[in-house]
Amino acid sequence: MIKMAKYRLGYVFILLMAFYQNLSAQRINFSVFAGEDITITSREGPPGLNFNSKKSVILTGSGDIISIKRGNAADDAYVVVYEIVAAEGFDLLVDVNAPSALRIPGDTVAMNQIPLTLTIAYENKGANNANAAKINAIDAPLGATSLIIPVLPRSSGAPPPPPDPFSGTTSSRPTGKVYLMISGQIGPVGNVRTGTYEGEIQINVNYAGANYE
Repeated sequence: MIKMAKYRLGYVFILLMAFYQNLSAQRINFSVFAGEDITITSREGPPGLNFNSKKSVILTGSGDIISIKRGNAADDAYVVVYEIVAAEGFDLLVDVNAPSALRIPGDTVAMNQIPLTLTIAYENKGANNANAAKINAIDAPLGATSLIIPVLPRSSGAPPPPPDPFSGTTSSRPTGKVYLMISGQIGPVGNVRTGTYEGEIQINVNYAGANYE
């Protein structure tokens, strides 16, 4: 049996905290580990959510809440969008693992953290591009970390069994697209230490019900 590796996307959320001045250094890491028969491509937005793109100077103790919202014209350029191409007729299982707060690497003081709330949306109805996908996207329930998304919507009935890893490739079967969108908010900003706050998010994409062990 051929084993299929899970997709694992890792990208770092960056928040630069400034006290009377704006810190300019940024570290944004982005990596994609591709498996077989599913492809994921970054289509729009930076390779991570940078909340300083919304508010360049964020003061400790300000109580600020900074949001990047899909559908808000001022925010759309900062929403992270991925295009997922997979075999038609099947469902995708998308698992999102995110921290509940951003922290300075190595800082273990409990109060030095900024709450993070993630928002996930998807579009699977045949949008021609990322902009169209944003307009027609479906928001996942707030707090959801695992989604099952049909590659193309079905009028009724259950999906077929997942592909037996693997009898063919995407080049030999029809494919469809799913757009995945990541946005969110940080805050309120409490009396925390100034510095660069980070948090890593991982996204795993597989065919629902497939056994990759």
